[in-house]
Amino acid sequence: MLKKKLTAVFILFLALCVHSAAVFGQETSGFTLGTRAAFNTDRMDETFQQYDLFGTFPLPRAYEWESGWRIESLADLTLSVLNGEGETGGTIAVGPDLFLLCPKRWIALNMGGGFGFYDDHKFGEYDLGGPLFFHFQAGATIFVHPSLSFGYRYHHKSNGSIYDKNPSFNMHQFELRFWF
Repeated sequence: MLKKKLTAVFILFLALCVHSAAVFGQETSGFTLGTRAAFNTDRMDETFQQYDLFGTFPLPRAYEWESGWRIESLADLTLSVLNGEGETGGTIAVGPDLFLLCPKRWIALNMGGGFGFYDDHKFGEYDLGGPLFFHFQAGATIFVHPSLSFGYRYHHKSNGSIYDKNPSFNMHQFELRFWF
């Protein structure tokens, strides 16, 4: 059942990304598609891994200074598979990202946050509290080509104490991102 749900969401996600590329691709550098791989850094008995497919869509706020530095605001939509405690679950998350791009666009600093949902918040004996979570990340992106970048993000995910249990994840994320 989980495979069918994830497949349906993935197809919808790709359709939305292709449509958005047609709409935004010629006007802005903010539309991206990519993938991430992450592992937790917490002192847990079990190691968790997360694998993401994501797309970003430009938000109406951007600013460029005379020096060439530019800040862009993007909306991030992420579909994830989370593995841990011998079980696999899915997540979907949304939120804004800010990118500070240097002149000549070879490196960028980024940060963002948002919220999302687990399809199942229990992984064996490890209970994440409930289906809703909040996340925050910060990192850096290096451009190897104007349309291709590699990045690192430190990613925090928890439920903000809205449930009785509030275990969190702190993860190292590595990404490959295509810019349109």
